[in-house]
Amino acid sequence: VNQFFANLLGKNTLLTGVLSCQVISNVPSAILLSGFTADYANLAQVKNLASSQDAVVNLYAVWEEAPEYTLTVDPNGGIWEGVEEPVSFTTSYGNEYYLESIPEREGYTFTGWKLTMTTNEGESSLMWYEEEEDLYYYWQGAGDCLLTAQWEPNGATKYTVNHYQMGLDGKYPTTPTETQNLTGTTGATLTLANLAKAYTGFTYAYGQVGGATVTTTTILADGSRVINLYYSRNQYTVTLNKGTGIASVTGAGTYYYGASVTIDATVSAGYTWQVDRYSQHHYQEVHLHNACG
Repeated sequence: VNQFFANLLGKNTLLTGVLSCQVISNVPSAILLSGFTADYANLAQVKNLASSQDAVVNLYAVWEEAPEYTLTVDPNGGIWEGVEEPVSFTTSYGNEYYLESIPEREGYTFTGWKLTMTTNEGESSLMWYEEEEDLYYYWQGAGDCLLTAQWEPNGATKYTVNHYQMGLDGKYPTTPTETQNLTGTTGATLTLANLAKAYTGFTYAYGQVGGATVTTTTILADGSRVINLYYSRNQYTVTLNKGTGIASVTGAGTYYYGASVTIDATVSAGYTWQVDRYSQHHYQEVHLHNACG
């Protein structure tokens, strides 16, 4: 009988209900049909379970073990929970995982987490809330995903520029001639030639970072970048020409800017020196006078 009604139920629910009531009038159709079961997928439409109004139908939930998903937290150059490397956690479907601590990175400001799904199944959500001055994040997983820390570089990170001027001996001193304490954006590229200053009598020669000669460098997040710039001392040539009454001259040559130069001349027989001093111009003008008239 069960097999008969089962086959008939699959073809016409109403006809089955009518026949069942007629064939076995003292047994409610709902009870008679309760022996037949069917499985319905999650969220599937459930219908045609009874042939009469107000029938009692028992539905039983079928449970299976909730799947597990992996959350990977990547500090992305920073430190989170005391760790620099990505950290992974496993949680069941629908469970929440709270990220109560905020990552830190020297020279940068944390701006939030970026959520990326690493599997094609399910969806995950990332939410946050503020409590007093603290910001908390929590993740609800329905698929494997990756949280990557997002950073904004600070705009007032320190760096130092030392300027070295060549000495009169042609060598550079060990102590800077001038030091500048500057600030800029973390990670920004600096062109050393653009940092050079204009010194009278000197020409920018080259720059070094960490003992290596370079043309560019970057601002370190911890503010420890030190840039050394070197300036060669200009050289100038002094030329002496013998005029009338001069037997010989000395002191001609090439000298560094700022060097003291001594020049001398030997007058020819029959000539004497005549020197006029112009202190307001800081130089001496020497005239030769023909004593022989």
